Amino acid sequence: MIFTKNLHFSYKDIKFDFPDIHVSNGRSLLITGPSGKGKTTLLHLLGGLLKAESGLVGIRGTDITTLNGKRLDQFRRNNIGIIFQQAHYIASVSVVDNLLLASKSANKKQRRERAMELLNLLGIAGKAKKKPGTLSLGQQQRLSIARAFMNYPILLLADEPTSSLDDDNCQKVAELLLMESRYSNASLIVVSHDQRLQSLFNQKIALQ
Repeated sequence: MIFTKNLHFSYKDIKFDFPDIHVSNGRSLLITGPSGKGKTTLLHLLGGLLKAESGLVGIRGTDITTLNGKRLDQFRRNNIGIIFQQAHYIASVSVVDNLLLASKSANKKQRRERAMELLNLLGIAGKAKKKPGTLSLGQQQRLSIARAFMNYPILLLADEPTSSLDDDNCQKVAELLLMESRYSNASLIVVSHDQRLQSLFNQKIALQ
């Protein structure tokens, strides 16, 4: 479960007062709104990438606004999966090795099985031995999604995860995000302009 209360953040002359949110384990939330209303900022606050001026972010009993430095890094690494708007990967190693390097598991067989399972679900298992730079933008984004899933996070945060995907792959990725969050009993929060996602989420907030 993740919840926020009285969350505030300022950047230069821009002030954001965010609505309180509550997403139970295995449930999902879609956050929409025009550009400039703080969708990505809110996502970064939820992931501990930005520090709130005031308010709290509670993730399964821990208020991450009270964590700093290594404690925050460790909590994020152990509990949160983040899909950024632009794909993140290590260019010098293969697609599957990007996933293996992201894994916390010490069991090599389990790590590889998990990596190939995710690549297969996302339709890029055939690219496993390729370098990420050879993938299309949509395939690179799916690699980022697979990396975020590798360690079974209790909170999954996604920033425009379907923006570079066609309709067919948009549907597949959205369904995978929802399915995996339910299977892992993780809270899922997606911020997006993508109108194709509206019908797939029951819980929605529009930032104004």
